Amino acid sequence: MKLFELIMAVLILVALAMKLSLFEGGGFLSTIFLLIMANFYFLFSFLLFNNIELKNIFKKSAYQNTTPKRIIFSIAVGIILSILLNTLLFKVQHWEGGKLMFTFSIFFSVIFVALSAIYYIKKQDKFFENILLRLVVVAFALIAVNYFIEFPLTPSPEAIEATYPAYA
Repeated sequence: MKLFELIMAVLILVALAMKLSLFEGGGFLSTIFLLIMANFYFLFSFLLFNNIELKNIFKKSAYQNTTPKRIIFSIAVGIILSILLNTLLFKVQHWEGGKLMFTFSIFFSVIFVALSAIYYIKKQDKFFENILLRLVVVAFALIAVNYFIEFPLTPSPEAIEATYPAYA
């Protein structure tokens, strides 16, 4: 699962770079990869954060070292990560509702980052370290896209001329 997460992160970065550089298909690929990653976190966060393999999802022995609180917390974090990634998608594609989603997702991610940091400081548990890492990385990516990186809405005439010189 962690390998899938890493591969998807690389694919998302490549797709966003394609979109930023106005390569054809960059918007489509970024939409597909961000939606796949958002659904992955939404559906499988309790497995990812509790180190449960997908093949052991229905085995009682896989949940012996996990408490119900940890499962609920990891599901909530998965939902927040999913919302953060969907917000990133809305901001990159310039879809309506991106500003409201940005406010909502950053608000809840700050709450969960604070909770995870408090629990991590108290317990020094790898569970909370993994959650902190993912929340901070995705939230900072969203903040960077919102404030520092401007994805073009439509290609400029110069970009069209450079890409398609025969049509200029």
